[in-house]
Amino acid sequence: MMTASTRLMKLRDWVREQAGPVDDDSPLLESRLINSLQLVELVLLIEELTGRPIRPDQLLPASFRSIRTIYENFLGGQSRPEEGA
Repeated sequence: MMTASTRLMKLRDWVREQAGPVDDDSPLLESRLINSLQLVELVLLIEELTGRPIRPDQLLPASFRSIRTIYENFLGGQSRPEEGA
């Protein structure tokens, strides 16, 4: 089973592949760092990392605001994630 920190690392890697250098608080949708097609890919990645589907009521723009909010909403992180390089 994947740890929350491993899921966070994989999320960071994916976002940075799509959007370039960003930090955990960069606004992904608001700044158009992630487009609508990439958002669908992101949902699939989250489902793969967690091993469970995202419920329709979780599909809110605020849930995908930044790496930090994605981590907190979907990847089991209630505490502040450590900033990655």
